[in-house]
Amino acid sequence: LKFVAAAPVQLSTMCAALESSLAGVQSKVAVLQSRLNAAGMAAAETVKPEPHFVRLPGADSGEFGLWHRPTKKQLMRMGDVVVVNLMAPDEDLQDLQDMAENLGLPWLHIDFWKHYHNGSRAPRGITDLCAEVLRLLQGGRRVVVHCSAGIHRTGLFAYALLRFSLGMTPAETREWIGRMREVTLRQCGERRFTDMERKLGPLMLRREAALARRGGAGCEVAGAAEVARAEDSGLALCQDDSGQGNAVPPPHGAAGA
Repeated sequence: LKFVAAAPVQLSTMCAALESSLAGVQSKVAVLQSRLNAAGMAAAETVKPEPHFVRLPGADSGEFGLWHRPTKKQLMRMGDVVVVNLMAPDEDLQDLQDMAENLGLPWLHIDFWKHYHNGSRAPRGITDLCAEVLRLLQGGRRVVVHCSAGIHRTGLFAYALLRFSLGMTPAETREWIGRMREVTLRQCGERRFTDMERKLGPLMLRREAALARRGGAGCEVAGAAEVARAEDSGLALCQDDSGQGNAVPPPHGAAGA
């Protein structure tokens, strides 16, 4: 009788213990599933990263993105893109050019630091390239700009394009860079943006004076002569460091292409 009376109590205790163990197992499974999901997302980002292309105010016919040194697969996923390279010749530049050309992608280059660290003069080579990129964007092209890590040179060029060619305020410029690539905004740093602002100052004043003389019509940018010559020939032209132009054909499927 004792055994029979105690059995329900023991059975109830065992069930409670099993339920507790099951709850513990379920909790551990949930933690593992969460970790697996996070790992899967990270792996997916590692396997298939790509720039976040945006349509900039004043150039929203095209798309603009910031990136680091691209791989062949990444360029293939970007589609019909104009590649703007800011790296130095000793950074395996020829390999990148060959890769872009083998994919049939237009490729523009400027040795960014060479033009940036040019004493007290304004970086005219950089703003000339800004004018060309603006023309491409306004013509409906997709453009990706990159250096090696996609941080300092890429961030400074984006700052020059948005401030000088598109006339954004410093705050708007930083906001748009962050939208395109937050790590570029964060690691390029306030000190470098301030230095670019100082370098752009003389050219900004010249542009504003030119606009005032013309009654505010149009947008005067450095390199306008180069762009005009390119438009006359039906091609986009960017002067590289050798003084020779890189031809950029119209987008695929465009009239006359």
